Amino acid sequence: MELVSETENCSAKLARDKNATEEQKKEDRKRRKIGIGETVTVTLNCKKPFLLEPKDQIQWKVMEGKELLEGGLEKIPNNYQSIRFKINPYVNKEQIQ
Repeated sequence: MELVSETENCSAKLARDKNATEEQKKEDRKRRKIGIGETVTVTLNCKKPFLLEPKDQIQWKVMEGKELLEGGLEKIPNNYQSIRFKINPYVNKEQIQ
């Protein structure tokens, strides 16, 4: 099993690059370092899909750092393998290190 994250927007560095291709932007959104205020979708992937059955019983939980999320976890309708959250734009640098 593997957790894959994808940000809603590409990084600021790539956003400023006028020559960036759509493929580069798509790959950039899979980065592991995310910024304050970013919205992220996390998906649980598995090479053996039967291990994720029944999908409607998949439960997502924040173990540490709940204060870093704005509004908590957001379920995605009809997609039990993914969850969305937004990093609180009011956290400070010390809180996210």
